[in-house]
Amino acid sequence: MQRGQCALVQGAAGAIGQALLVLGRLAGLQLWGTARGAHAPLIRELGATPIDYQREDFTRVLPGGFDVVFDGIAQDGYRRSFAALKRGGLLCAYGYSAGVQTQRRMLTMLMWIARLYLWRWLPGVKRARFYSINVTRARHPAWFREDLQRLFELLATGAVRPRVAERISFDEVAEVHRRLEAGGLQGKLVLCPDLKR
Repeated sequence: MQRGQCALVQGAAGAIGQALLVLGRLAGLQLWGTARGAHAPLIRELGATPIDYQREDFTRVLPGGFDVVFDGIAQDGYRRSFAALKRGGLLCAYGYSAGVQTQRRMLTMLMWIARLYLWRWLPGVKRARFYSINVTRARHPAWFREDLQRLFELLATGAVRPRVAERISFDEVAEVHRRLEAGGLQGKLVLCPDLKR
């Protein structure tokens, strides 16, 4: 991505969405983020223009479309995110939390990922990729180490400050998984082994 390009982050109020907004701002991108209307102040605080996905059609927000759309939700199997791209744009899919929340069958979610790979072969109009940190680490360990080192530097200087929603004990893990599946957390949950309930 180049400075000034337009990026849309789906689920921008979530922990990964927040991280993408912070890193996008550091990279000089023009940012938009979808979230519930109540999360608009948080999205603005992170340097993006909020889009209330319950009231606004994000595919029509930017005439001509976005340069990149980051989607870890796959609300409709990534179709609308793909539609929101401009010619030559990139859909970067990294998850499918909507499928998990609605307890879709694994076959359905595999079909969504298969669709991404099929979109890769469309002639030069728009591109789609599925990002997996585990695959990247296995295929390109040097890139992974370099990126991780850079992230630790950003943390050390305070340029990146992860938002912690809550610290939890081991006793709360099962309940926290239910909360994660329900969505709506504003930050990461941190597992603290020495924390007592």
